[in-house]
Amino acid sequence: LVPAPNVVTTAPHPLLPVRKSPPVLRLRGGGPVAGVVVAGTAVLGGATALSMWLGTESVTNVLWLGLHHFPHDKYLAMALLGWTAGKVAALASGPEATRTYAGINSVVLAVWLITNLVEDAPATTYILPTAFFGANVYAGFFDD
Repeated sequence: LVPAPNVVTTAPHPLLPVRKSPPVLRLRGGGPVAGVVVAGTAVLGGATALSMWLGTESVTNVLWLGLHHFPHDKYLAMALLGWTAGKVAALASGPEATRTYAGINSVVLAVWLITNLVEDAPATTYILPTAFFGANVYAGFFDD
């Protein structure tokens, strides 16, 4: 079992500066976006990896709303499980680690989008990765 992250009550490290976004960049209602973004994509990534490993293409298709088709390869599924494990580790390490992870993960998602461009992927394959990229950039660099 993985310990649940305590996003709300974990105190910031006393030696690190407190990050505050300019008011124009804050989402209405406040709250930690990074935990939601990383946890949500961890669930999707883990479910996708399991579906890929089991070879259930119809489940993967539903998870990705029919917008992106992955090859169902067990080795690719294990790599996706590793990506998911990194997300879970960041969540378990607290809000600052989760924000840092989201910022670093935005680079991985940018590479995914560049790969789509280079490989002349269908337009539908840009929708979810672009949304994840934007959410990770916000969570990693602008979220309080």
